[in-house]
Amino acid sequence: MAKKVYVQLDLLKTALLNLVIQNLATAPASPTAGQKYFNTTDNCEYYYNGSVWVKLEAQATIPTIPTDVNIGTGGVGLFKQRNGNNNEFKSVKAASTKVTVTDNTANNTVDLDIVPANIDHQTLSGAGSNNHAAIDSHLGNSSNPHSTTKTQVGLGSVDNVQQLPMSYLDTDTSLTANSDVKVASQKAVKTYVDAQNGSQNTTISANATTMNNHISNTSNPHATTKAQVSLGNVDNVQQLPMSYLDTDGAFTANSDAKVASQKATKTYMDGQVSTLNTTISGINTTVGANQTTMNNHISNTSNPHSTTKAQVSLGNVDNIQQLPLSYLDTDTALANNSDSKVASQKAVKSYVDGKVAAINTQISGMLVYAGTIDGSKTLAANGITSITKGQYWKVAVAGSATGITTPSSGDLGLGDQVIANQTSASPTAAMFDAIDNTESADLVKLAASQTLTNKTIDAGNNTISGLGTGNFGSGVIQTAISSPTNSQIPTALAVKNYADNAAGAKSKKYTAAISAASTGTIGAATHGCGTLCIVAVYETVSTNLNQVECDIVLNASGDVTWTTSATISGQIVIVG
Repeated sequence: MAKKVYVQLDLLKTALLNLVIQNLATAPASPTAGQKYFNTTDNCEYYYNGSVWVKLEAQATIPTIPTDVNIGTGGVGLFKQRNGNNNEFKSVKAASTKVTVTDNTANNTVDLDIVPANIDHQTLSGAGSNNHAAIDSHLGNSSNPHSTTKTQVGLGSVDNVQQLPMSYLDTDTSLTANSDVKVASQKAVKTYVDAQNGSQNTTISANATTMNNHISNTSNPHATTKAQVSLGNVDNVQQLPMSYLDTDGAFTANSDAKVASQKATKTYMDGQVSTLNTTISGINTTVGANQTTMNNHISNTSNPHSTTKAQVSLGNVDNIQQLPLSYLDTDTALANNSDSKVASQKAVKSYVDGKVAAINTQISGMLVYAGTIDGSKTLAANGITSITKGQYWKVAVAGSATGITTPSSGDLGLGDQVIANQTSASPTAAMFDAIDNTESADLVKLAASQTLTNKTIDAGNNTISGLGTGNFGSGVIQTAISSPTNSQIPTALAVKNYADNAAGAKSKKYTAAISAASTGTIGAATHGCGTLCIVAVYETVSTNLNQVECDIVLNASGDVTWTTSATISGQIVIVG
């Protein structure tokens, strides 16, 4: 027989252990939304969703939703985002007529190709007012007639300022230079530039064969100098701008000045690639407009466009992206927290020193054991030349030569404690407090007796002499137990009377019929079972009374209220 429950069960977030739901061969009739049962025919669990029974089938594993990501370094990834159940990818589109994009369905590829016919190489018509004599004069001019700039020789990012030799790179672990401009390593930069260089070589190789031959000529016949390319102030050494150098010698070093991020380098190089593409496009246009003259010029080994860095006295300069001054961050709070900033050594040191100072402030004033002290010697003789608030010493030798005394006895005694009440680099006796740990005559000692308010405590016999009920405070002694409490002591007579009354009391029982009702209240005067009683509700099933679960409320007056979720007939029993 199942016990009926006519009320919701609130388990207050406790576990329901070893639960077995209802086992049936077929679904229950007249279900309600959320109802469950276990089908013994197909051995599956079902729940009712308000319309139909839904079968719960177990899966061996939970499927993993794949994550699509772009891999590799550099370039542009085709994956954009995951939108619901869809993986969204970017389309491949030709940015100009010089490149075609083809969907190769046979090979399942997207084919990219260069359209040579759309690269315009025209004749000399429309070349302008210059004649051949002017061109010959121009070709014979060795004073940088093309006005070659540092950008055209691949050094557009180099500032025309006095620059820092590679020998100034600081790997000193003490950072004695105290500098805002030291940079430890270019290895990461070089790795990225090499990758970008490979990409640009691929782009340049797609240009006309004549341009490749022109670029491969390195004879520098015009003897172009670094001054002619606006780099007259550049030393022929591996470089960083000289303005990066800080000569402040008061800085205490603590770093190899590592450059942390590749993000800033990538952003800058992407811009340089765009500029280079624009330059290449301009060269194609110029070559097309002056093809014949340019072909003659290209075959000339005195080609000024093949100028190399060695020919302009910059053979030791690495052709890599250099760290712009704008990337240097001297903020001591490191507020940017950015991958595109390089913190100076001074900024790092100031930030770390601030954090250490904050920690020192937090621990200042806490008790810290500093050792023992000789009371017969001065502070200096004890080796105490500076103090921090909260340091304390234990007196190992009695005396007061230090000038520190205890509040009671004056002299420092064995076991006393001396505590610094402030922080100082030049401590004096007035900066200490002393705690007297000497036993006082008014202390109660073990295995002895002492009179307290004319009462003697005998530790040997565990007695307090002369103690009577009259010595307790008002209300402490209880002569009758009416309301049990932890703040009173009952007398022997009070305990006896309470026990006698409890033993002689008899429990009472009240019963009443329930007729087609879902709630009811029985007053305390009606049931007569007191204010603390036991209540049970029964439902009539055939000729039997089956106990059911329902809400039962017993108020302070003893009134009983019962409530069920459905109308029942039966009985209520109250015992008190």
